[in-house]
Amino acid sequence: MPTSQRLLDTRQATPVPAEGTISVAVTGAAPLPAPGTVTAVVLNLTVTPPSGPGFWTVWPHTSPRPEASNLNVDENQFLAGNVTPNLVTVPVGSDGVVDIYGSGGGNVIVDLLGYYTPADAATSGRFEPLATPTRVLDTRRVATFAAGETREFTVPGAAGASAVAVNLTSVTNVPGFWQVYAKGSPAPATSNLNSPAGYSAAIANQAIVTVDAAGAISIYSESGGDLLIDLVGIYTGASAPSSTNNA
Repeated sequence: MPTSQRLLDTRQATPVPAEGTISVAVTGAAPLPAPGTVTAVVLNLTVTPPSGPGFWTVWPHTSPRPEASNLNVDENQFLAGNVTPNLVTVPVGSDGVVDIYGSGGGNVIVDLLGYYTPADAATSGRFEPLATPTRVLDTRRVATFAAGETREFTVPGAAGASAVAVNLTSVTNVPGFWQVYAKGSPAPATSNLNSPAGYSAAIANQAIVTVDAAGAISIYSESGGDLLIDLVGIYTGASAPSSTNNA
């Protein structure tokens, strides 16, 4: 998607109770994908205080809840009042709804980052993984972000791509959030990574980020710190040859 979309923020409504489930529509009117057009969605799931320790699971509304978790909040995270995110790819049924279960309950934010559509062959949007993830940025060796700073960065090898899959790691002892989005686009109302409060730590989360024609992105840091970016793969652009691979 050109711009990520916030689907749910229970801080503005009612927290999920312990062992509670909430349903979220992931298709609908634009800019959401149209009903019946997607097979899976990519969501950033963020649990925020006050949230109890436990696990969170996301799955298609038309299926039973699986015996698996997508995000875990341990006792230390709970006591420190940290924000915990994770990137989740979820199949979508015919109703365009996913369910979210929280064993410990609490506040949860759901951001839609992208989606998959069925295709016999495709040019744009095919995922091409790198044989080995490659570190493309480490600000510890360049310049630490200042609080409130936005920086532009061209991802090596991403020219002509539609998006990149990256692993983001923040290294800081100041709580805050990070946003990564296509250069030239407005900053979204969503975040990709949250730095914890109370101690110095390296916190990671995967992200799928749209890029401009040159493969450039913008990076915003609310509170400053260092950021590492590892490139995992690219999503092909419109100029790529049609193929059935990873379509």
